[in-house]
Amino acid sequence: MALLGLDLGPNTYYNLGPELELALCLVQEPHVWGWSIPKPGKMFVLQSVPWPQGVLYFNLLDVTKVWNNNPQKNLGLFLEILVKGGRDPAVNLQLEDTCARLSRLHASLLVVTLNPEQCHSSSRRKRAAVPVPNASCKNLCHRHQLFINFRDLGWHKWIIAPKGFMANYCHGDCPFSMTTSLNSSNYAFMQALMHAVDPAVPQAVCIPTKLSPISMLYQDNDDNVILRHYEDMVVDECGCG
Repeated sequence: MALLGLDLGPNTYYNLGPELELALCLVQEPHVWGWSIPKPGKMFVLQSVPWPQGVLYFNLLDVTKVWNNNPQKNLGLFLEILVKGGRDPAVNLQLEDTCARLSRLHASLLVVTLNPEQCHSSSRRKRAAVPVPNASCKNLCHRHQLFINFRDLGWHKWIIAPKGFMANYCHGDCPFSMTTSLNSSNYAFMQALMHAVDPAVPQAVCIPTKLSPISMLYQDNDDNVILRHYEDMVVDECGCG
């Protein structure tokens, strides 16, 4: 798998900038000293997008296959971004700001291979494999029942109803081998993976991922009866984070 991500800034429904045209090409010839840009070759992506647009992803699997079979053809990628707008004066006023913001564009390339011969050597101590911690199903992150009785807290003197509620709580392990199936974020998976490699990295923890409200009827200090809606009181779902 090979995936190129281009972060064009946070996606928004207002303050939209001009439309962008993205052209992604293979570099045709080695970069020559004194030339400001390399010579673009075959174009394999041409896409028009509104801006800002968040993160765009491009599948580079076919490109990496070519580079793997012919490493001498791997001269890099060339990305050209055109700001569309024609002769509209209102758009032209935004060009300078648009170009300045695009100069801070963030790109990331993710390449995954199962062939150890294609992996670059690392300064870290080599490992045969990332150890997979043993975890039984009952020890994995999940929701546990917890009934909160207001009498136990001494709150029954001013809370009229309910007498208590099923609040629940989250508890359990978050091993990286199971993180993706435990209602977790991508970051939690990466954190759990890094913890397996380096124990100095804190382990992902089991936390509430979905909560629901309850309503309570109570008396205030002036003996007024009040009905109030409290958000995020009941744990409905748990996950690793």
